[in-house]
Amino acid sequence: MCSLISIGGFIYMENKMLWYNIVKVILIDIQIIGVYKPHKETLLQY
Repeated sequence: MCSLISIGGFIYMENKMLWYNIVKVILIDIQIIGVYKPHKETLLQY
């Protein structure tokens, strides 16, 4: 019983870290696109 809870907790923590990393990558991508697009548009204007 105790080992099942610890395994479940471990899997839960692993999934939480996995989701955190996925969200972090997505947010970084959005930031890069958000930063990159305006720069590209200003470069095209010049």
